[in-house]
Order: sequence, then C-alpha cells, then structure tokens
Amino acid sequence: MADAKARAASTSAMYGTQFSSPLGELTAAVTQAGALAFLKFGAVRPQACGTHPVVWCDQAASAAPAAPVAAALAEVQRQVLEYCAGKRRAFDLPVDVDHVGTDFQRKVWAGLQRLKFGETVSYKELAARIGQPGASRAVGNANGKNQVVIVIPCHRVVGSGRQLGGFSCGLDKKKQLLAIEQVRDIRGVPLASTPTAKRKTSASEHATKARAEREAEEEAEELEEAVDDLEQVQATAAARKQRGKKKKTAA
Repeated sequence: MADAKARAASTSAMYGTQFSSPLGELTAAVTQAGALAFLKFGAVRPQACGTHPVVWCDQAASAAPAAPVAAALAEVQRQVLEYCAGKRRAFDLPVDVDHVGTDFQRKVWAGLQRLKFGETVSYKELAARIGQPGASRAVGNANGKNQVVIVIPCHRVVGSGRQLGGFSCGLDKKKQLLAIEQVRDIRGVPLASTPTAKRKTSASEHATKARAEREAEEEAEELEEAVDDLEQVQATAAARKQRGKKKKTAA
C-alpha cells in the first residue's frame, strides 16, 4: 500500500483501469494531464508505460486518482463503448505516446491517426504517406508496437490487395474492428468474413516462423534507426546552412 502511495505521488505517474466491452476486456491508462497513453485488449497490467509508473485504480483505494484523471478514464470508456456500438466514427480524446517508441514509430502512429473511419491502407501506402517509401517492413513493425489500439487505428492497415493482413492483438479482434467499420475487400466482401486459417503447424514451422519474425523485426528496427539518423543529419545540415546564410547577411 505504501508503494502504491509513493507511485501515485509521483508527478510522472499514470493511472490505469479495466472495463468490459463487446470486444472483450480492455485496459486503459491515462496521464495525470488526462491524455490516453495506453489501451490494449485483455486484462494486462503493465507496471509502467515507458518510464512512467502506472497505478491501477482498483488495486490502491488510498491512491485513487484526482477527479480530472478519473473523468478522463471514464471518458475513454464512454467513447470506446460508443464506437463498439456503432455510435461513434471518430474519437475526441487527447493521446500521449511521447513516452514510448522511436521517432520513426511515433511518425507511423501519427500517420495512423489521420486514417478515417472505414479507411484502410497497405503498409506500403502508409510508408509513402509518412514520407518513407520503401519502409513498409519498418511500418509493420511500428504498427505492431502501437500502445493505443482502436484510438490509434492500426487495424486499418491491411495487406496488399485489401487482404486481411496481420494484427498484433489477433486476427479475430481485427475482424471485429473492421466489421464495426464495415470494411470490404476488392470483391466487395466484408473483410471480417475472411476465414482464419486453422491448419496445425509443426514445431519446426513454428521455430522457422519465430526466427523469421525476429529477423524481420531486427531489420525493421535497424531501418528505423537509419531513418532517425538520416533525419538528424538532414536537420543538422539545414541548421548549418541557415547559420551560413545569417553570417553572409551580417557581413
């Protein structure tokens, strides 16, 4: 209990809660400024979001959130439930993901937030939209690390040819979300009706797939770092050029 009080007293602490929805249990956390910082399926309870500790409201009655924070959590629940019921097409919630991810990942998440209800793009299209053509694999990696599902709509990224593609929360959840938004494939068939493969895979297939996924993630992370490094170099060069112009003007 003392530990919960200490964490709650921290100015960087976040507050989390869980609630039920037609899509299953959801876990949400907000900053003390009331911004949504975490939203995931299931009864997950991370101890921290990035460097910020998370206090779970139902576990520490003595560390209950201030009224504005409690109101923010209630508003997240209200809007998500409205979306699930088909009564909301856009979210009016402040979102804060500055505490997690790389600059590249946050750029991808910002691109996702610009996708409208029912709109889908491929990984390649999203990479082009954020000014990183050719970085579709890195975009997929960033998509899978999204900490605020539904509100940052990573489910709206589909495979080429408007196929279902993958989803870190499971294809069944992606189907449910796309069904709410009535998304269809190129044949006009609801993507939510796309059958999910049930074939059993061998241990060697699992191992091969896991190894390929690790390698792909490593490659994507290397690409993200390269993109970030390039942007820093470009920014430095632009600053030097600007300083040179100022010196010429002064002369």
